[in-house]
Amino acid sequence: MSAGGTPAGGGTAPSTTFQWPAAYDSAGAPTPADGHHNPGAGCMITACHATTIPFVFGGTVYKADGTSAAANVQVGISDGTVTLTTYSGANGNIWLPSSAAASVNWANAVIALRNKNGERLKPASVGRGSGCNGSGCHGSAMRVLEP
Repeated sequence: MSAGGTPAGGGTAPSTTFQWPAAYDSAGAPTPADGHHNPGAGCMITACHATTIPFVFGGTVYKADGTSAAANVQVGISDGTVTLTTYSGANGNIWLPSSAAASVNWANAVIALRNKNGERLKPASVGRGSGCNGSGCHGSAMRVLEP
């Protein structure tokens, strides 16, 4: 973000609220429900889900301890035009295949997580992108934590 709350690269600062399209489902899970493979890994690298089997976004959600996987956490992303939601698998992995949407304007995206404990919004002043576990984002020192 640049000074004044405008994201670097243009656009407007993300909103501080998220409009969920439906109620939270405590049994919500992706397909496959186990979350498949490589929890905690940077899944949006070229050899994996940036090009080979492309995702709109991907990453892993953890419990408050920062090491245990958080299943059934709903993640929502909305840029004002596109709204996408998914649930974390048993291993905490979250993802949406690229067929889910053409693209997300990450500079304007509101990102939220929710589960039975409540909801958490990603602060508007923090960068956004498709690779949640990528370098400089949510690696082992700053993991995505459930509410």
